[in-house]
Amino acid sequence: MAYGVVQGAGEHFTPAYAVALGASNAQLAFLSSIPTFLGALGQSSAAQLAGLLGSRKRVVVVFAALQALMWIPIVSVAYLFPDHRPELLIAFLALYALFGGFISPVWGSVMAEAVPEQRRGRYFSLRSRWSTLANTVAFLLAGGLLFLLSDKGPLGFALVFALAFVFRMVSLGLLTTLFELRHDARSDEAPSLREFVSQLPRTNLGRTFLYLFGVNFVVNLA
Repeated sequence: MAYGVVQGAGEHFTPAYAVALGASNAQLAFLSSIPTFLGALGQSSAAQLAGLLGSRKRVVVVFAALQALMWIPIVSVAYLFPDHRPELLIAFLALYALFGGFISPVWGSVMAEAVPEQRRGRYFSLRSRWSTLANTVAFLLAGGLLFLLSDKGPLGFALVFALAFVFRMVSLGLLTTLFELRHDARSDEAPSLREFVSQLPRTNLGRTFLYLFGVNFVVNLA
């Protein structure tokens, strides 16, 4: 729920923030594509990063902290950098997405082991329900605050992003309580990237990946 507030009050309003900072259509396109691309790269290298740091929980906590701290330069763009604001915003949001990409698969791995298999469906559906509720409420409240402060320059964005920072820190505190089971990952258990790609058209999971890839590609292109 805490991270739902981060999404609702923070992440959803970054394109509007870019517009307020004078971003062009081309810069808005880069804002949508570059962070998403780097986030995907982060996900693809998360397992290696966990091996390097020696703990999946350490990856989650370290990069959640770095992601939370990124809200500070994101807010500062409007006040400290009068030149090249949109470009710097894109760079900071790209780092934010990259850090988030490192977190997602590793967190999922820890939680898949921590939640008993027979309870996973109910647990994650309840989690999604409450997280979406927090996301929606935060989105509406933040939107209302931005509307009320629309004549105050970037002040409204500074306040809602400060709220996102606070709740990401709350989320970080909760993530430190994750229970990580001993996990001895062996490199020979996972297929190589070439083997994985070659198997995509021949399995249900692979065909699902290809379908979702196609949908996301055309939506983001549009």
